[in-house]
Amino acid sequence: MKFNISKLWNPTGFFISFFMSFLMPIMFAVPFGYIPIDIFLYQQLIRWPVAYFIVTLIVIPISLYLAKSFFTFPPTDRFFNPVTFFISLQMSFIMPFLLGYGFGSMSLNILFLMWPMRWVVAYFMVNFAIRPLSISLARIVFNVEPQHLIIKF
Repeated sequence: MKFNISKLWNPTGFFISFFMSFLMPIMFAVPFGYIPIDIFLYQQLIRWPVAYFIVTLIVIPISLYLAKSFFTFPPTDRFFNPVTFFISLQMSFIMPFLLGYGFGSMSLNILFLMWPMRWVVAYFMVNFAIRPLSISLARIVFNVEPQHLIIKF
């Protein structure tokens, strides 16, 4: 089996996973007391690489397949991106399940009850703020042009 190392490097995903692995827990876990702030900061060293590799290796391929299967792809509307829709759906459950429920003090009830709110917040944050910022940072920091992530409106 031949493994392509270039599939591991996603400059835009690098920044998206950084921002989202920091912002989502600070909005949903710290204020409700599920994670103390010092543990939150220590866990960031684990959350970011875990989020990056889960998104790059598993979630993006699944999301692309689902977007092509269920929606018009590439998207034609500025306000709806089917890939972001499925990425936020999956990651708003996977990361709290692994780190909040698995290693933290989040109950299973709260995990499922808060999932729709986390999903909507993650979708809007990524689609309208984090993804454009991450594309710009990838251009500046890594000098790459992520053409496959730029959608002309």
